[in-house]
Amino acid sequence: MRKLTYMLAITTTLLSACSSGEEGKEKAFLTPLKDEKIDHIHGAGYPGNDEGLYIATHHGVKIYRNGKWYETIENNHDYMGFQATKEGFYSSGHPEEGSNLKNPLGLVKSTDKGKKLKKVAFYGESDFHYLATGYNSPAIYVVNSQPNSKIGQGLYFSEDKGETWNLSQLNGMPQTPANSIAAHPEEVGTIGIATQQGLYLSKDKGNNFKLFSQVQNVTALSINKESVIYSTLSNQKSALISKPLNGKEAEEEIAIPSLDKDDTILFINVNPFNPSKMSFITKGNDIYLTENSGRKWNKTLEDGKITKS
Repeated sequence: MRKLTYMLAITTTLLSACSSGEEGKEKAFLTPLKDEKIDHIHGAGYPGNDEGLYIATHHGVKIYRNGKWYETIENNHDYMGFQATKEGFYSSGHPEEGSNLKNPLGLVKSTDKGKKLKKVAFYGESDFHYLATGYNSPAIYVVNSQPNSKIGQGLYFSEDKGETWNLSQLNGMPQTPANSIAAHPEEVGTIGIATQQGLYLSKDKGNNFKLFSQVQNVTALSINKESVIYSTLSNQKSALISKPLNGKEAEEEIAIPSLDKDDTILFINVNPFNPSKMSFITKGNDIYLTENSGRKWNKTLEDGKITKS
C-alpha cells in the first residue's frame, strides 16, 4: 500500500510538472491583446486543441478565451482561408514581413496553436482565399484561382489531408462568385457554397450541387453534423437561419442583434464540442458570441475594437 501511495505521488508530481511546463510555453507564445483595432479578418473557428475562438487576421492569430483577448508573438502571418479542425487549424496566406518563409504560404497546418506551421501543399505557389476542411475528417477543399504545378483553376478536394487532389465538376452551380464555402465536419463528400443566388449543397465531393436555401444572397455558412446555419442579406437586413441537412424539416430563424444597414455577416462558427456556443463576424469587424444557441448574444468586438464588459 505504501508503494502504491508513493507511485501515485510521483505520478501526480510529474503530471503537475508537465502541466506547468506546457502552461509556461503557452504564456511565452501568447500575450494579452493590446488595445488596438483588429481588421482584415480572414476566418475564425474553434480548434479542438484549445477552448478559445481563434480569429485569423492580416497580422496573425488573435484568440478570445474565457472573456479575454490574446495574440501570438510569433508567426503573425497574413492568414487567409483559415479553418479550425479537431487537431488545430489549416490556413493559407502570406508570410509576415521579415519572415524567411516563401510567399505565398500555400496550404499550411498547425497542431500547436500556431507555434509551428507544417507545409502541406503548394508552398510558395498558391494563396487560397476559399478553403474548407472537415473538422473530424481528412477532407480539404480549395478554390484555386491560378494554376500551380499540381492543379489548375477550380474547386479541388483531397481525401487524405492534402496528399492527392481531384477536380470537382461543379454540376448544378450557377456562374456566380462564391461568398463562402464550408465542409461537413465528418462526411468527406459534403460541401456547401454560399452565393448571391442562394446556398448550394453537394454530397458527392462537389461534383453535383443542389439549391439548399429558400432565399438568395447567402453571405456565410457553417455545416454541422445534422444542420446548416447560414446568413442572408435581404433589403439591407441580415438574418441567421438554421436548416436540417436532410432538407425535410422547415428552416428556423435564429434571433440576432440588429446590424447596421451597410454591415454583413461574413463568418459563422459553431463550437463542435458544444453546439450551443456560436459566433459570427461581420464586414464591419464586429464579433458576436452566444453560449445558449442565440437566446443571448455578447458583442466582444465592435468596429475591430475590444468592447468593455
